Amino acid sequence: MKTRCNTTVELVFPGKKMGNVKQCLFGSALVNIRESLQISQYQLAKRTGIAEEYLNKLENSKREPKARMIIRLGRGLRFSR
Repeated sequence: MKTRCNTTVELVFPGKKMGNVKQCLFGSALVNIRESLQISQYQLAKRTGIAEEYLNKLENSKREPKARMIIRLGRGLRFSR
């Protein structure tokens, strides 16, 4: 899969520097999960009540989701009830 961004962030745990990781991990994971379930952005938008345009921005790492948005996405992807 092609990486959609070049932005990196420093990953640090208490007392231990882990190095840099791609900031776009959430967007890439969202695409992979959605595609593995064979649902479109449109279908996920309908399931979650999230605008399709916003989902596109999340998947392309142009927006970072807040916790409540991650919960809505999880429910839409049927990870929790």
